[in-house]
Amino acid sequence: FYAFHIMIAITVGMFVAYWRERFIRSDFKAKMEISQIRSERVYRSAKLVVSYRRSDSDAMAGRIRDRLSQSFGDASVFMDIDNIPFGADFRSQIMDALKATDILIAIVGNEWLGTKGGVTRRIDNENDPVRIEVETALRRGIPVVPVLVLGAKMPEPSELPECIREFSFRNAAEVQVGRDFNQHMERLIHSLDRVLDDRTKRSGV
Repeated sequence: FYAFHIMIAITVGMFVAYWRERFIRSDFKAKMEISQIRSERVYRSAKLVVSYRRSDSDAMAGRIRDRLSQSFGDASVFMDIDNIPFGADFRSQIMDALKATDILIAIVGNEWLGTKGGVTRRIDNENDPVRIEVETALRRGIPVVPVLVLGAKMPEPSELPECIREFSFRNAAEVQVGRDFNQHMERLIHSLDRVLDDRTKRSGV
């Protein structure tokens, strides 16, 4: 009698385990299909530029870029646009790179203003590549999304040159390392989706 009940319990357990595994696989497949559909929509021609300061947030910017590429595709995410050939005018190179940009993602760490290792702040230099990227995007009406990393805070308007003071009023996302990284990135990606959808509707695509 007891052996019969044990056999029943084992059978039920195997049945539940089988269908649980099938559910997990189907859920994973559904998420992959949704991600694929998203990347095959208008985003195949989208251009997201990641702006960052190497001395400020190099490693985090790389992680964020990789995660964005998984959702929007490698061809849609650009980084290191200030990697200018020798002899070229980096100001015009940056401006040209931002011509067809849909969103500028500005990674802001604790040294984003560029105070590390110097008396004057790099952001105060009109030839600072990070300043040029943000200024150009704001002037052209390109959506600028600040992403705070490593516990950084948004700069106050009084801390910024007048030409990019508007940047301090942009609603910022927060992406931190550790177990919250994926959750924060999903929230950021969802926000970027909405910005791209809105731009697509406005352009009539």
